[in-house]
Amino acid sequence: MKKHIRAFVSLLCAAALALGCASCGGAAQSTGKSGGTAGVTHITVWNYYNGDQLESFNKLVDQFNETTGREKGIRVESASQGSMSDLETNVMDAAQGKVGAAAMPNIFSAYADTAYALDQMGMLVGARQLGDTLFEVQDGKMTLNFDKDVARKLWDNYYVPFVKGWFAAIGRFRSDDIKVGNVLAYVGSNSSATFFPTQVMVNDTESYDIDMTVLPSPKFAGGEDVAVQQGAGMVVTAGTEEEINASVEFLKWFTQPENNISFSVDSGYLPVTTAANDMEAIKTSGLELSPKMERILSNAVQSVKNNTLYTPSAFAGGNKARKVLEYSLSDLASADRATVQERVAAGQPAADAEAEFLTDEYFDAWYGGICTALEKYAG
Repeated sequence: MKKHIRAFVSLLCAAALALGCASCGGAAQSTGKSGGTAGVTHITVWNYYNGDQLESFNKLVDQFNETTGREKGIRVESASQGSMSDLETNVMDAAQGKVGAAAMPNIFSAYADTAYALDQMGMLVGARQLGDTLFEVQDGKMTLNFDKDVARKLWDNYYVPFVKGWFAAIGRFRSDDIKVGNVLAYVGSNSSATFFPTQVMVNDTESYDIDMTVLPSPKFAGGEDVAVQQGAGMVVTAGTEEEINASVEFLKWFTQPENNISFSVDSGYLPVTTAANDMEAIKTSGLELSPKMERILSNAVQSVKNNTLYTPSAFAGGNKARKVLEYSLSDLASADRATVQERVAAGQPAADAEAEFLTDEYFDAWYGGICTALEKYAG
């Protein structure tokens, strides 16, 4: 019997050049079919696309090489570094000239903090719903603004249900948890929806089909209309004048509506221009649009139109500060939930097993600890 699952897919509105979700995988390169190399400017693009997203990007790279690239003497090579973490490590190793590191690419995908760090090295060319901007940034310096009431609301809506067993995060990605039946719904980026499974694997011999429903990201009652814009943009590194011009030429071609829409239809990422970020333009592009992808992009486009988009500003140490945010609450919730499960297995009632973690004092201890950790990165 086919079972229906609603996936609450948060439309993080990552632009077509911005990445939100990447699975693990080794490096992969576009094939390219350009002719001779005399008089040709070669540039390299590092990304962290995987699966259909990487295949789509490489297909467009080959198309560029065969058309505009051939006409203008430019050849692009695409190389996936596997994951965002791998990409950031490889870029920083290359920038610092570490032994064994590859040469610095001409273009790479990066979050703002990585781009900021490299810009400071001279390497580059170029909770809001609750009314709280956690990191106030001016002139590259951060002031912490983590209101305690806002923190408590986030705690009550994430940590508390997690400890009670209503939420779960077991696999590397939430799509992995859907696939094995750990969860019925998840909040994720529009691009992550392309990884949503079509079956739940109960065990090695039993499975059942599922459908996907895409809905706007949940909002706090009475909160502002804010959606997170998350993902890695493309960064052009310092190089020869020919290399920089070639890099810009490729990015201009890639972000033309017809090319950008092609990538969006295959990958789930949104186009980066207003003209292309329109469902009528996407539907009339002549490209095949699956029912699943139409649901993903339709909700994402509406999220852009109906919300103020928010992304944190870059600052020194910003990447490390965001890691504190990412893991402080989630790691604590996972550890404390495991303790609750151990206590229940030993015969303790669930309410008694959870009680220690649901007090005001326990929240206060966490809040004080995370504020102290974040203040280290304040300017």
